Amino acid sequence: MTYYEFIAKCSHTDASALEQMSQRELADKVIFPLWVKPTGQDTRGWRVPDSFMEFMACYGNYCYSQDAYTGAVLYEIAMQRISCGAIPHKHREVDVHEFLPKEYSKYSTLCDQPGLMSPACWSFLRDQIRYLLSLTECKEHATAIVLGILDNIDCHGTTSDDFSLNSERSGVPEARDLWAWAVRNAVDSDMWTWKPFMTKVAHSLIPSDTIFAHFSRPEFWHHYLWYWSQKWPKMDDDEKRVFFKAIGVSGWWNKRAVKKEIARYVRKKKF
Repeated sequence: MTYYEFIAKCSHTDASALEQMSQRELADKVIFPLWVKPTGQDTRGWRVPDSFMEFMACYGNYCYSQDAYTGAVLYEIAMQRISCGAIPHKHREVDVHEFLPKEYSKYSTLCDQPGLMSPACWSFLRDQIRYLLSLTECKEHATAIVLGILDNIDCHGTTSDDFSLNSERSGVPEARDLWAWAVRNAVDSDMWTWKPFMTKVAHSLIPSDTIFAHFSRPEFWHHYLWYWSQKWPKMDDDEKRVFFKAIGVSGWWNKRAVKKEIARYVRKKKF
């Protein structure tokens, strides 16, 4: 199915008429009002449909290349579909719905019902995450999605109570595989001293200082022991001081206890 045929089928319009429109006209006159629809409509199911997620998985980068402004808005709506329930973002100061420009806020998922990650959502993430992380307009939300996965799944594949992954659905990876995918997109391969799961490790497009700060939050650093067990031998004294300050630990004995916990984790190879 071609680009215009895809849009025409899902918006119930004529493909030949769409070919005469610019990308911004397509977005503003067809995709947004006829396909995505303003919030509050079509409450029987997902207002942002799987067909839109499939479209963005296939043509998101093309939409952005044709018109960066509306392309970024299309990407943002797709990411909001994922952030609305499927991947909760813990302890975020910024509401992800604020990433949409004000004139497009009526298409946000703010009033939508939370839901599970569908195969179409996974296809979008799998095929577009690297591109999203490379775009200035999309990087912050895309980063939040990757880190949201890591916040809600531990290295054994155990999910938090409010994580809406339905791994029984065909086309959606198991929790452990989704965790490993997120790690590959968050952490550079040269950090790993051994790779029990890290095949085809990608170079991370998320800044290392962002990862450091996120993984060293006082209430979460234990959750990321798998990371600190690999990072610790490569950290200098200044980095270790920053780490201890970030996790809220002071005093020689308390710091020694943290070091011992990390060392035990390395010896047991718990993931």
